[in-house]
Amino acid sequence: MPARKHHESLTDRIAGFFRNAKFLGASTRTTAETHVGSIEDKKTLQIGLSAWIIQDGNYADFVCDSILRFAIEFYSEDGLSILAREAGDAVNTCLIQRHDCQYQATGLVRFCAEDVWVVEFDGVLAFREESPPNGIVPGVVVSGDIWLGIDPFFYFESLFKTPNIPPLIYEWRIESIAMETAPFIETADSFGRKFMVRDQSLHRRVPIASTDAWNDDNGDADYVLSCLRAGVPPSKEL
Repeated sequence: MPARKHHESLTDRIAGFFRNAKFLGASTRTTAETHVGSIEDKKTLQIGLSAWIIQDGNYADFVCDSILRFAIEFYSEDGLSILAREAGDAVNTCLIQRHDCQYQATGLVRFCAEDVWVVEFDGVLAFREESPPNGIVPGVVVSGDIWLGIDPFFYFESLFKTPNIPPLIYEWRIESIAMETAPFIETADSFGRKFMVRDQSLHRRVPIASTDAWNDDNGDADYVLSCLRAGVPPSKEL
């Protein structure tokens, strides 16, 4: 089977990007973990973006210093653990940055439906498009490692219609954009299926003024955006 950079399905492509981000996160980062702080005193988050999201026509190319609106999804490869049940609003949620757009997180589950659940992490609501895991109900406190990414289209195209789902589309100022420059190398999973991942030994991100999704890294670019959340309430529609 030939090696591949893109996965067969949209879900696989997203999961593959998350796995690559974690793989790179294990590289030579030496700085201490940084607390992102509450939404009141520090509103900047590092948020991941893959070039295919732009290529699919969901957004135009991103430009530094521009104001954009989008929701945030989260992904946890190892799953989130339940810390407490029915903790109420007094829980101290937090985000501790590990690497790029990866965080150690404590959050409060705010909403659950058949195919989506929403967690508040340090004042910001993020969603996961999947059936809530066992034990996940509103009011539960969860903890674990997460990746934050820009909503490909799941929320703004369909999930916003889910009855009682909270508004998740925030307004952001794009403060900076960094692009991964590590080349792809071939690897294989436990079943011998070949695919391409970034070479963690050459992990490096370079600042750019704007994305060029069709040409950056031959169309396979991965970006991390530094996004400053505006002080306006979120909405359900772009």
